[in-house]
Amino acid sequence: MSDARMAMEDIGLACNERKCAVAHVKRAKLETSDESIIGEEDVIESLKEGSQYKFLGVLENVNHEDNLVLQNAEKVYLDRLSVLWSSPLSDYNKVLATNKFALPALTYFMWT
Repeated sequence: MSDARMAMEDIGLACNERKCAVAHVKRAKLETSDESIIGEEDVIESLKEGSQYKFLGVLENVNHEDNLVLQNAEKVYLDRLSVLWSSPLSDYNKVLATNKFALPALTYFMWT
């Protein structure tokens, strides 16, 4: 953990232990433990079975929940469409912006 912290500080990032979690996986099964002690003072909680975390802005879970992913993708897509199609752009530019800005939001959520 100290190597990761030093590497983050070298590039100007800060480590926030309150947002960290540890997942112990053994033979493709999640092992639950109370906490992991890293170093002298640092305590990082273990990821629980039903809890969620964010990776690159997308909610993730130990179990893949398709409905939750689709709901989040729909919300982001509709928000982007609302911004684009209520803007004063020409119709041609609205279509281009939809193809380049709104549709990638759907494909980003689908690979997770």
